[in-house]
Amino acid sequence: MRLLFATVIAGLLISYSCTTKSYDELHPEIAGVKLTESSKKQVFSDTLQYLGETEGEDNVCALFLTKRKDTLNIVLRSDKPLDDKSIDKVFFVEWENVIIASGGDVNVKYEQAFATDYKEIKLKPFQKTVTADQFLLDISKLPEVKEVVSNEEGIFISEGPGEEHPYYVVQVGNQQEDHFTTIYWFYVYIKPKYEIKYYDLANEKVLSLEEWRANRKSQK
Repeated sequence: MRLLFATVIAGLLISYSCTTKSYDELHPEIAGVKLTESSKKQVFSDTLQYLGETEGEDNVCALFLTKRKDTLNIVLRSDKPLDDKSIDKVFFVEWENVIIASGGDVNVKYEQAFATDYKEIKLKPFQKTVTADQFLLDISKLPEVKEVVSNEEGIFISEGPGEEHPYYVVQVGNQQEDHFTTIYWFYVYIKPKYEIKYYDLANEKVLSLEEWRANRKSQK
């Protein structure tokens, strides 16, 4: 009986050592970053919607949305990448918040979330990604745009999001015989929050629609 009990315990220990991975094994890309002596790992879990990839302090992160519409930047496991097909899908995510030293410099500290595990669950996204057709329609319905543009040809995307900026650039104006006259510029942010902002070209400022309208009113 004792021999059988010892055999079972030994088997469990072997199984645990094979399935449990160390922090560095889960995140080999940051294995060389020195953890500060005072760092304490805190374990969290939540149901999150995946929005796509974003840049963190030292690492490429996954951008997640919570049910409360807050966002989280979490470094994914190198052995479980998420691609564009996972965007807008919902995952149960477990992660650790770790105080790390930026580039190994113990004088520059910040907190970063590192995923320990995550799996997709069949739930509707908390916020559906807005399509180009939708935000162009929303811009066409703005009272200020209705005043100056009579057809869809006067509203178009002139530039998409990229490395230099995360928004769409939308031009609004009228097509003349030999040229296009731009009247308004708008920046459209899709993630993490859907926002349409006005670009004040003369003053090189990005304004909310409320700020833009307030400026227009004060100038009348």
